[in-house]
Amino acid sequence: MQKTHLAYSVVGLVVLGAASFYLSENAQASAAEQFKIDTLSHLSPYIPAQCYTKPVSTNGQVNNSCFACHTDSKRPNFLNDSDVQLSYSFPGEAAKNPWLNMFKDRTTEVGRITDDEILAYVRESNYFTLEGKLALADHLEKNQSKYDSNNNGQWDGYVPDSYFNYDHQGFDKTPEGDYTGWRTYAYYPLPGGFMPTNGSTDDVSIRLAPAFRNNEQGQFDLTVYTVNLAIVEALIKEQDIQIEPVDEAHLGVDLDKNGELTTANLVRYEWAPRDGKFMSYVGQAKQQLAEKKGASCGETLP
Repeated sequence: MQKTHLAYSVVGLVVLGAASFYLSENAQASAAEQFKIDTLSHLSPYIPAQCYTKPVSTNGQVNNSCFACHTDSKRPNFLNDSDVQLSYSFPGEAAKNPWLNMFKDRTTEVGRITDDEILAYVRESNYFTLEGKLALADHLEKNQSKYDSNNNGQWDGYVPDSYFNYDHQGFDKTPEGDYTGWRTYAYYPLPGGFMPTNGSTDDVSIRLAPAFRNNEQGQFDLTVYTVNLAIVEALIKEQDIQIEPVDEAHLGVDLDKNGELTTANLVRYEWAPRDGKFMSYVGQAKQQLAEKKGASCGETLP
């Protein structure tokens, strides 16, 4: 089972926080300064460097890496673009690879790294400091000024707070035993261009907003949270999701859609607004729906 966050602001910090331990002070300073630049170096950053991979190698062998993203889709993804595999349909200036950093010769820098340094790097934790603190959170706390892009004296972005300490249900806990809200889940790794041997595999987990974790009294409730996660899964997959038996009367929602508030062991997917069929979350999220401060929608995250 894999485990990562759907918190995209951490991506740049992983590169700078984990990898920068082997950069010189000048290189670290230069990399950190990039966070303070709010202009783009080119106009198509949404097209990654992998899209410029040559499909034909020097020996004439053809490799179709485009299929990983561009294909005939399945619900809830309705973008069918397998034709892109056979066309170089980049807009305007994007027809020329703008990722010039990919062409920099780093032979000298790499040559300075010793085998002992490489072994030390791969054997250390990417997540924790020697003192057991979260490495990226600790790095941010000590270097806030480096990433203070709006000069308000602090880092306003996401601060990593998962301890990768999962219980038998996949819920992450702090060293003190409190729930962080993160829950790991199984997924299919996407083939990619990170490591030739591994593809793109990550630590994947999900966390819903506090209202989905709390009961109607505003207190954290694991049953409420577990049921809401199952409801989200049902809406995304458009199918029924099995759950541990729960008391619908206590939650105030007919989860299995049998017309009664009894004991339910599944979340029935039934979302067709034009036919008057809706689904409700439980706990505080249910209250937000009633107050029209939130919405449940098929094929989407809340």
